[in-house]
Amino acid sequence: MRSKQSGFTLIEIMIVMVLVAALVTLAIPKISPLDRLRTAVRRLTVITRETQTTARLSSNIYRLVFDMPEDEKKEHTFWVEAATKKGVALATSNKDDKDKHEGEETSETGFGADPKITKKKEALPSGFRFEDIEFSEKDKITSGKAYIYFFPQGFVTKAVIHITNKKNLHWTIVINSLTGYGQVLTEYKSIKDIQ
Repeated sequence: MRSKQSGFTLIEIMIVMVLVAALVTLAIPKISPLDRLRTAVRRLTVITRETQTTARLSSNIYRLVFDMPEDEKKEHTFWVEAATKKGVALATSNKDDKDKHEGEETSETGFGADPKITKKKEALPSGFRFEDIEFSEKDKITSGKAYIYFFPQGFVTKAVIHITNKKNLHWTIVINSLTGYGQVLTEYKSIKDIQ
């Protein structure tokens, strides 16, 4: 007499797994480059507000650092640093500061990485770059490091940050010098256009 065996064969299980994988692939929307840029811009505007608040509450000077390498293959990054020297004259403009060497804990100007706001350097999504950062009509930085300073009194360096993919996307973030809030525009606007 033959015994009845119930269950699935390995082939049947594999077919079901392939079908489930195909359905999941179709159901999960792909994240477009524009969505990744929106996320990075949102993160950057949150960091500016958080840094301005932290500077006021801690009575310390902070700065948002932008690293814009000239090499097209290297990613553009940003992070927050805090003043590490109290009561000492600190460089608080892009012209006064000297480049910080990689791996140094503090720069010659008395700033060091602040892990409370940004735990590590944050990068723009692949394919996107900081086109330039404008501080005035005559002060525009297109490569190297740029700094936006946050003071204990609540003031912030007025700046306009331009992000691009070098094709068809140009975004502008306008940093308000009184509130630290970033206004996002989905086109290239210079500091002259905004005033």
